[in-house]
Amino acid sequence: MEKVRKNYPIAGKLQHGEKQEGKRVKELGYFIVKSKNSNMQFLLNKFNEKYPQQKKINIRFFDENPFSIRFARYNQGGNVCYCLEESIQAKEKTKNGWKSIECKEDCQYRAFNGTSRPACNREGTLKFLIPGVSTDRIFIMKITGQTSIDRISDYITLQKIQGKSIIGDYVLTLNQEEQLNRVGKTFNNYVLDIYKNEGIISQEIPQTNQITVPTENKEKVVKPKEKIKVIKEDIKKQSTDTTKGKKETKVNTKLSNESSKDNKENTNKIEEKSASNMDEFENYYVLIGTSKTNILKDGKPTEYTVGNFVNNNDEPVDVIVPPGFKKELEECELGTVVELNLSKAGDKTFTTDIKFIEKHKKNVAA
Repeated sequence: MEKVRKNYPIAGKLQHGEKQEGKRVKELGYFIVKSKNSNMQFLLNKFNEKYPQQKKINIRFFDENPFSIRFARYNQGGNVCYCLEESIQAKEKTKNGWKSIECKEDCQYRAFNGTSRPACNREGTLKFLIPGVSTDRIFIMKITGQTSIDRISDYITLQKIQGKSIIGDYVLTLNQEEQLNRVGKTFNNYVLDIYKNEGIISQEIPQTNQITVPTENKEKVVKPKEKIKVIKEDIKKQSTDTTKGKKETKVNTKLSNESSKDNKENTNKIEEKSASNMDEFENYYVLIGTSKTNILKDGKPTEYTVGNFVNNNDEPVDVIVPPGFKKELEECELGTVVELNLSKAGDKTFTTDIKFIEKHKKNVAA
């Protein structure tokens, strides 16, 4: 079966070096993005705002094969020969155009001739999304450092050996390390590395950690922690009023010692119940968005809805919700308060039930 080529819309290229006019590439030591498409400048601006001179960025793999490696040879006119790493067929540029040739390990251009690099060398291409910058156009990265290529390739290979889906969120890092080349020279090079990030929230949380809750007359900005606090105070006030009423009854009716003892026991029970109710707020969460994630099920990646919440300490919590609650949760507006009983499975957080304490439905235009 003929392999179908996938042409994805590209936002730009991720780099950590920049070629100076008439000079070699200058290492920057941090990530930048470039694009030949002037219409993509707004995405480049978003990247610069989110990751100003950063050595660590959040990326998302949307494909099970996000990394490809090939052997390539260049001259002053550009690429003149290339071959995928796992292939024995190469394409060579001639006067009459590109022609197929056999690619061998003992090719004269791949052989080490005493210099630091062969004429034909490995290069990698990494394809990914950058959450918070763009999720409808991809970024690509050309990688020529051999250590960086090995680390990215080895990491992805390890995930596949374990039967894990590659689709998901990761952190791409840039670290300066001392390296020794083939001729014994030492260099301080910048090397790429990657690791899984389970804490990325696809929908960006406002930096002020505030959410907008719709009301009948106007929108009211409420902090998640304060919102849960209001609910706490309402229940606490109701319990206090009940306790106060019992104390007043005791004074006005001049109860006997036995009745007074019973009343004290009832009061203690109410206070204990109130304390118990306050403990329940540990399971209260405020909705700040929803996102999607893929989990390997029966050997295939299956999409699930993730509820992005904050607890009463304003800490973000990403919870994979049951399919039966998917639609109802996605119809909720930011600021909806729910009660969840969470459980962990590996590095993922789940809930089997959602109890809506204070629901705000989205206003959908007809």
